[in-house]
Amino acid sequence: MRNFKFLSFLLFWLFSFNIVHSQTITTSTSSLSSIITCEGSASANRIFTVEGSSLIDNITLSVSNSTYIEISTSPGSGYSNSLVLAESGGSVATTTIYARIKSISGLASDETDIDCDISCTSPSATTKVVTFNDNSIDNQPSANNSTSTSGICEGSTKSLTTSSSGGSWSIISGSGSIAGTTYSTGGPLGSDESVTIRYTLNSSNSV
Repeated sequence: MRNFKFLSFLLFWLFSFNIVHSQTITTSTSSLSSIITCEGSASANRIFTVEGSSLIDNITLSVSNSTYIEISTSPGSGYSNSLVLAESGGSVATTTIYARIKSISGLASDETDIDCDISCTSPSATTKVVTFNDNSIDNQPSANNSTSTSGICEGSTKSLTTSSSGGSWSIISGSGSIAGTTYSTGGPLGSDESVTIRYTLNSSNSV
């Protein structure tokens, strides 16, 4: 009986000293939805959170496509190719991460299929990756006349075309009206008139 008790105590002692807490990084999602922006303008943000438990060091976030993608812990500033979230007492508090397309200028054409992995790493912990794929930059979107002449006659219409979609047409100066993608002249006119029409892209425009 004594030997049995001693063996039971020994097994319990060995088991209790071999319990290892898993070092864990947790993200709120594994992927971010794609986004489109215009050349010369940073895109809107895509957001996720990161936290850590039982860690022995900080969490480092880095982007695989530093040419186009940047991240920050603040929506309005501090964007970079990498971030460090400080560990304290084995934990990293839940932190909101903002990801976006950089402001890029001088493009020769549209940039499409912009993909990026955002890696979250810490020593001895399993790396978590948040994908941010299929993004695009619209190269100098513009509206173009669809007729071969710069003027049209009173009572005529003009079809309006653009290299982008998801926006809206409006008359900036001059008379007339717009229905969908068709401009109709005003009238009767007492003299020649110049008309300026604008195409405005919104946040959900597409190439």
